[in-house]
Amino acid sequence: MAYPAGNSSQSTHVDAEGGVPTADVNGSRGLMDAAASSNTGYPVGPSTDASLNQGARAVPLHASEVTSGSESFTIQRTMNGSSVVDPGVPSEGACRSNAPPSLQTLVRAHRHPAASNYCQVRNDYVANQSAEVEDEYFAQHIEAGALLLSKKDPDARQAPSKPVIKFHYDSALATPAFDDVMRALRSEQLSCSLLLEGHALSITSQRIYTMIINLLNVLDCVQGPSREPSGGSGGERLSAAVESIKSELRDVRLFIRKSSGKVALRRYLNGALLGVLAAIAFTYIAAKLSWRIGTANGNDQLITCLACGAIGATISLMVRVTRGQQLIVDVDQSGFITTLAGAFRPLIGATFGAVLYVLILGDLLPLAVPTARGDIGADIGFFFAGLAFLAGFSERWAQDTIVQSAPKIPSDTKSSSRSNEDRP
Repeated sequence: MAYPAGNSSQSTHVDAEGGVPTADVNGSRGLMDAAASSNTGYPVGPSTDASLNQGARAVPLHASEVTSGSESFTIQRTMNGSSVVDPGVPSEGACRSNAPPSLQTLVRAHRHPAASNYCQVRNDYVANQSAEVEDEYFAQHIEAGALLLSKKDPDARQAPSKPVIKFHYDSALATPAFDDVMRALRSEQLSCSLLLEGHALSITSQRIYTMIINLLNVLDCVQGPSREPSGGSGGERLSAAVESIKSELRDVRLFIRKSSGKVALRRYLNGALLGVLAAIAFTYIAAKLSWRIGTANGNDQLITCLACGAIGATISLMVRVTRGQQLIVDVDQSGFITTLAGAFRPLIGATFGAVLYVLILGDLLPLAVPTARGDIGADIGFFFAGLAFLAGFSERWAQDTIVQSAPKIPSDTKSSSRSNEDRP
């Protein structure tokens, strides 16, 4: 079926999945309404064209197909030269079109339920969106409506459904400030759908949807039969509603920022748990390998440093979370990147623990290794275990120790090398 989108006034159709506001300005309203009947089988309301309501019998002389955007309809010429649309003869272009109904078509069908098959249009629209309608709003006096949908990702069967907000209104009736705040609400809905999940996403979407229908309701009342002249109390009421929504929108943005930080932290900690498991597996595999570094009899001490470094990194995260210290996690990153960053934390701690052990035995770090005492025969083992734990617990300390203890190239060597590079 073809679903027309024509209108004599300028209209805005926006959804929260990335659609862009579009303005449609077409010709005669009566001609387009009749075209809608011929193309879809769903009349969208009585025509305003006098030639269509006179009840006179039209005598067709010839027919021609006119295409306007996605619409195609048949015009028949009458004896007196007026143009009418034959609702019983859909054009060939209309039969070829299989475009699903838009939200604009659904809003128009709701405005004239007696003259249109609204239930079928609604079912077709919902089926095309692959979602369920949680709530809907339609204005009484103007062309405006909003839907709160619950949409599931077809690629993730076990993933919970996400709320999606779609709205449409006649932008010719609104003010620039009204349009700005509606775009801001759409932007925040997009942000929360990407950054939030669970109850936080549901609460934020409900708040945004409530603000949208409040604005549309005020616009409907202002433009209703009892509307005030331009600049009267109706305009003041609309301006007051816009300012109130702006104030509430600031609270919503703050809530999104805080909630997105909690979501990112949870993903980071989940990744840290995976990192602990990976560090355990890595340490176990290293313990089973029969390799050694230098003249050491085995790699037992190196394995101890790997394990203590991973434990130190994990304890560091646990202490910071328990004390309420803020972990700096980028909320703008994807969930996979945040989880991956958390998984790196124990692995980095294990690596630093092993690296310090190798650097000390290689005399690259100026740290004195203690000798064994009579009462404790493994002082060196405790020394390297504690050092590896400190390296994992404080990455900054381990990095500063490695950087400050790195061998420096003498200045005369640098100057001689530069002079050699400058020679032709």
